[in-house]
Amino acid sequence: MTDRIVVGWRFLVALVCRERQAVMASRVSWSFGIGCLLWGLAGSPLFGIGRADTVVWFLLPVLLYAVPPVALLSGVVAWQGDAGEEELIQTRLPSPLTRLLAKWVTWTLLLELATLCMLIPLLPSAVDPSALLRIWLFAGGEISVFVAFGLVIGRFCKDPLLAYSSSLIIGFLMVAGGGLVAYVAAWQPMIQRFPDLWTLILMLHPVESLRVCLVYSVENLPFDARTLPPITSFWLQNSGLWYLGLSLTWSFVALLVTRFKPGKP
Repeated sequence: MTDRIVVGWRFLVALVCRERQAVMASRVSWSFGIGCLLWGLAGSPLFGIGRADTVVWFLLPVLLYAVPPVALLSGVVAWQGDAGEEELIQTRLPSPLTRLLAKWVTWTLLLELATLCMLIPLLPSAVDPSALLRIWLFAGGEISVFVAFGLVIGRFCKDPLLAYSSSLIIGFLMVAGGGLVAYVAAWQPMIQRFPDLWTLILMLHPVESLRVCLVYSVENLPFDARTLPPITSFWLQNSGLWYLGLSLTWSFVALLVTRFKPGKP
């Protein structure tokens, strides 16, 4: 029993190292890292395009519009990388979910490190450096969700071209569709009678929830909780904890969904 655990642990370490090499060899991750660095330099004192007191607004386009499709593509790349060796890998791992977790954790952490290339150049001009830390943590939650979604897409789409095109389409819908649905729903008479329902749509959407959490948690915009519905007041007062729980929930649900596919992954 002990020997089996040791062998399984060593194979898991080897699998994580392999995923690290896959991330380093991926053009998606390199493009993302270089893009983050250029965006961070653009807002640094070196170029000064961004303003120190509007760091959240300067970073918001990257977090809302670039991170989701990149993380989705990364999840697809992670799954497609060893698609032909599934049976061999699974026979050596202690649990069917081990391979998924190794991919999810490794790609999430390394993409999260890439976002530092965007944040570090902004440190010298940041009014509140702790705000950059909070933004980094929020970005990690978003990356974890969409890497997990990408793993699901790669799991269900055996054809690489279909998997990549599906990830781009889904990424676009997640970025643009959530806000559009919430906007249209907010004008419906039934939704106007139940504002909590409209708020819940935003709370459960990983991109729209991030938008609100960043604005109210990092920028500390004032609001009067007495004039808001209870669920909205709770959300804004606990935006950081809410997004942490939302990220973990979406990620683990996505990883568990892969188990419903017929056959062994």
